Amino acid sequence: MDPVSLQTAQATLLRPTAVGDDLARVLQRGQVVAGEVLQSSDGGSVLLAIGRQRVAAQSQVRLEAGQRFLFEVVESSDGIALRIVDPTTEASESQLLRALRAAISGTQPIGELLEGLRVALGAVESAPQPGSPLALLADALARHVWNPSDGAATLAELLQRNGASYEAHLLDAALQNGSTRDLAKFVDALRAQLFSDVAVDAEGAVAHSPEEFFAKLGDALRGELARALGFDASTPRVEPDWTAVARDLKGWIGRALSALSASGKDPAVERALVRLRAVDFDSLTRGERGLLARALLGTALSIGDAHDPLRARVRLASVLADLKAELLRARESAPTGEVRTSVERTLSALESEQLFNLARAEGGEARHWSLPVADGARWATLDFSHRRVDEHHEGATNAEPAHRLSFAVDFSGTGPVRADLLARPGSLSVRVAVEREDVLERLRTDLGELETRLAVGARAVHISLVRAEPGEVSVRPSLADIRYLREHHVMDLQG
Repeated sequence: MDPVSLQTAQATLLRPTAVGDDLARVLQRGQVVAGEVLQSSDGGSVLLAIGRQRVAAQSQVRLEAGQRFLFEVVESSDGIALRIVDPTTEASESQLLRALRAAISGTQPIGELLEGLRVALGAVESAPQPGSPLALLADALARHVWNPSDGAATLAELLQRNGASYEAHLLDAALQNGSTRDLAKFVDALRAQLFSDVAVDAEGAVAHSPEEFFAKLGDALRGELARALGFDASTPRVEPDWTAVARDLKGWIGRALSALSASGKDPAVERALVRLRAVDFDSLTRGERGLLARALLGTALSIGDAHDPLRARVRLASVLADLKAELLRARESAPTGEVRTSVERTLSALESEQLFNLARAEGGEARHWSLPVADGARWATLDFSHRRVDEHHEGATNAEPAHRLSFAVDFSGTGPVRADLLARPGSLSVRVAVEREDVLERLRTDLGELETRLAVGARAVHISLVRAEPGEVSVRPSLADIRYLREHHVMDLQG
């Protein structure tokens, strides 16, 4: 047999010689898994390590012990087979795509996993000693469960520390205390990322180089801020309200670009506007948006409260209270067995959800989170998605910011319920879908009270109630709905 090469790798199939129940759960058709060759013989027999599984297989070509490959699980005439993914393809793939291929199996909702972890804790010790690792973990889990009676403010707080933005919080804290040189490097990278496809040439009416383009953009941005926020744009030492700027930086940059193109169309400005619409600014922390605004305006990259001890303690407490931080600490202290396995499974699923949200952001799609909700003695899972959209109306010069939100939960007393909201300045449209007729009647009875509660600040509210057929009220979005996964063949939609 000839050793596997770049030319033959893509056509190479390995056929597992025995597939038990545990292995069958790992090797599902359409998945791409990473594996290492542990043993190989001249007769074509190989032993692979795929995750925690040892897989005996028959190979068409000779593989060397120590070689690592990506294997795609495919269907063959003899059942399941492993096709070696072309190593040249792997090298050319983005880091996100490679990470998604490795994480595609971690799709269980976080709420369900936390409920499973709670059950595992109770099975090990029904009343753990106060201060023990198990007791600390149980207390930590309870802090991340939302009770509907707690209200919207508590829900917003839990969504902020549900683990999905843990690394962003760490980065934000680091940037707050970073050196000027480190901040400048970060901002340059962020600026290039946002406008990487803006090319300026001699035909440009606004500028003839990227540096000149960004300088003009900064001038236009300062002018827009001065007009709206009421400060003297000609005085360098006068700075705008950075909180207000960071809150809607995408809108400010869009208005600045529109001001640049007021005198006529410019190719660089048009490309920048297209790129701007595709960027998910909500995925950036407020600190990151503030730093980018400072860089565009040519303001010194420093933050006044960077060394404020009180603020530093508040930031640290916020990071430590994040769900992911709690799980990472629990992984180090939890005893071996089902509890630690459950903690690791939950961390893996949480990180998978973070990767899926990056994939959603790549396609301009709504991001998704889930968290546990108290439902009597059990925990239900609340699924939540959010996407900011800029709506263009006929005759309007600027896009109107709007937010699309969806909440879905399956309570034991109501069955599946989904609420889709479109929030515009001064108005809120809500569509509530349920499966059970009795729940629909109860909602109709309470419709007036619901409209009153939502009409905060004289907001116009419109609510529609609909009865959905069984299975139509989805409590969790399908991965097949993520455009990035489909277009990059991360998953087999026929499987």
